Amino acid sequence: MSEPIELTDVRVFAGGRKQRTQLAGPLSFCARAGELTCLVGPNGSGKTSALRAIAGLCEYTGTIRIADQDARAWPENQRARQIAYVPQRSLLDAPLRVDRVVAQGRYAYTGEASAGPAVDEALAKVDMQAHAARSFVELSLGEQRRVLIARALATQAKLLLLDEPDSYLDVRERLRLFQLLNTLRDEGHTLLVVVHALDEALRHADRCVLLHKGQLVASDVPERALDATNLAAVFGVELVESGGPLFRVTKGEP
Repeated sequence: MSEPIELTDVRVFAGGRKQRTQLAGPLSFCARAGELTCLVGPNGSGKTSALRAIAGLCEYTGTIRIADQDARAWPENQRARQIAYVPQRSLLDAPLRVDRVVAQGRYAYTGEASAGPAVDEALAKVDMQAHAARSFVELSLGEQRRVLIARALATQAKLLLLDEPDSYLDVRERLRLFQLLNTLRDEGHTLLVVVHALDEALRHADRCVLLHKGQLVASDVPERALDATNLAAVFGVELVESGGPLFRVTKGEP
C-alpha cells in the first residue's frame, strides 16, 4: 500500500503552455502515516512549489498519490476532506470573526461556512476558543497562524500541508506551534511541513525531505538527510553540537 502522500517523478510548473517554467523536479518522496515530515532547503529550492502541487494549486507532471489514489482522480470536495493546506500567509483581509474563518473548513461537507462541533473542537485544539468572536485581522501573526491551522483541522482531514508555519514567530509562539504539531502527529495526523529552521527540523521531524535548486537531495531521517555532507553542499554550513540554550513554554501569559 502507498503512503498517505507519495510523489513519483513530479515536475512542478508555473505559467501557461507558451511560457511554462519548471519550478521543481523531478521529485520522488513520500510523507508517511502518522509522521511529521519536514521539507527543507534554501530559498527557491522548490519547497512551496512541491507543497502547492500536492494541494492541487499548480500544474505538475508525474504522479501524486493521496491515500493510495491518484490525486487527479479526486473530486475537489473529496480531496478537501482528505487533505488540508495552510499557506504561509493568509490573503484574508476582511474583518471576519475567528469562528467564521475556522468555519470555512466545513465547505467541503456543507457547501457553506457552517458552525458546529468540528469548529469548536478545532478552536480548542489550537487554544483559540476564547478568541472566537475577535476579528481575524486584529490578531497577532502567531494567533492568525493558529486560526488557519484550526480552519484546516475543521475539515477533519488527516493529511495536513503547512507552508512555513513558524516564519516571523517569536520564540514563545514557535514553541507553541511545534507543541501543537507534535500533538497532531501523535494523534495520527500525517504532516508535511515546510520549515527553514534546521534546528527545528532536527528536533521535531520524523523524516526530512531536502531540496536544492528544485532537485531532491535526500529523503531520510533528519540525522542522515541533514548530515555534514548535505549541509555543506546545500547550505554551506556545518552543525555545531554545542549543547546551546533550550527553551520551553511556561504556564500563563508573559
